[in-house]
Amino acid sequence: MKITGTLILIFLSCLFFFLPLPLNKATSKLDYSGNKIDSTHTFSKISFTYGISKTTFDLRASQIVVTLSGISVSQKNADTWGSAILNSASNILTPALHYSFAGPNHEYFYNYEIDINKFIDDLLNEISKNKNISDIIFIAHSSGVFVAHEIFRRMYDLNQDSLKITSGKIHFFSMDGAIGKNQGIRLTQSSVNNLNKIYCVYAKNKISGDLSARSGDVLDLFNEFKDKTVLVELDASESGCLKEAKWCLHQYLVNKKPYNSKGFDFINDYGNISASNPVNIDYLYYLTK
Repeated sequence: MKITGTLILIFLSCLFFFLPLPLNKATSKLDYSGNKIDSTHTFSKISFTYGISKTTFDLRASQIVVTLSGISVSQKNADTWGSAILNSASNILTPALHYSFAGPNHEYFYNYEIDINKFIDDLLNEISKNKNISDIIFIAHSSGVFVAHEIFRRMYDLNQDSLKITSGKIHFFSMDGAIGKNQGIRLTQSSVNNLNKIYCVYAKNKISGDLSARSGDVLDLFNEFKDKTVLVELDASESGCLKEAKWCLHQYLVNKKPYNSKGFDFINDYGNISASNPVNIDYLYYLTK
């Protein structure tokens, strides 16, 4: 009996050793600061390269989400914003992957410090492996639009996506961003031809009549490429922004209660998202229209 019992213990030990480890599953939904992941997803998060983090969810999903922050936003705060978007818009966004871009250190991304080529290579590789991917959602705020423009330029004008595997898949939310006509990296016609849709997003305080800081640029973008653009005006009447505080309205696109009612606070608006200062996802409902 003692020998039999010993053999059973040895057998069970070996069985446990050779069983595959469980997938890395989280235990609860994301909180507003982006510290947790929904229990329905498996995930891994890595600092992919300078200025970009990459989170892998359920690779059976059909979307890839790319969030691109405004000037000088840290990786940590960019990740907080991106995670809050995914949590709050979980009925719209069910990504296989999420790439989060920190803010460029120049207003127009003239320093090219973020390794875009590595991102493009990885994106194309992931899509090649995952035939389920049908939609790629780019969400770019402020100076982040110029990083997006450069990604598109390299993929389509410089032919880095030579097989055009992303063509027709990208939905681009340009939030209070410019075309790059006079300053910044221009959104090219070749890029636009390969995008699915461009959502031109700005904010308006309907009580004061004030518009977000780059609303004129947004309207230029809308009018330049009307066959591909959708104009999205968000009502910022409850934002708490003071009269003529156009940069506060600029930040309303990120945070529905900006921390600085007179201007902008990039650190807190991106990095301290909470129940009282919630992330803005209102523009994403245009994906369902």
